[in-house]
Amino acid sequence: ETIDYKKQSEDKIKQFMYPHVIETMSGYLMKVKNYSRSEAKLKAKEMLFTGEALTAEECKTLGMVNHVVSREELKDFTMKMAKHIARQPMLGLKLAKQSVNQMQDAQGLWPSLQAAMSLQHMGHAHERLIHQSAVEPEGGAKIKNQAKKKESNKFE
Repeated sequence: ETIDYKKQSEDKIKQFMYPHVIETMSGYLMKVKNYSRSEAKLKAKEMLFTGEALTAEECKTLGMVNHVVSREELKDFTMKMAKHIARQPMLGLKLAKQSVNQMQDAQGLWPSLQAAMSLQHMGHAHERLIHQSAVEPEGGAKIKNQAKKKESNKFE
């Protein structure tokens, strides 16, 4: 099941990262299938190739999250929205969700997911042959260092 709604706390400046290229080449293949459809392809590639984080506001601008609220408001906002949605006609919700999901499938989402998964498995198999591990050994440390940066888009 796909996520139908996304939210993010505005104080989580560096929380949205996909530095999988740093970890293993197969990460690029898996993540592009999701983000090349919903954001500008150039921004998706930049995020994947550099491992740079996006701010909560950037995520909202790109359509990756629906709302940005403060950490203090996050639980209350989420519960109010969930209760509001729960009061809507159940059949209408199910039909609307099915309609959107079928549209995505008609646009090729399912075949692209299958292709991306097979390429991800190939990438992990490659890493296992080279490093005897499903991911590059230094990948975890690289991701942690990237996440600790004070500013995004400051390249060395």
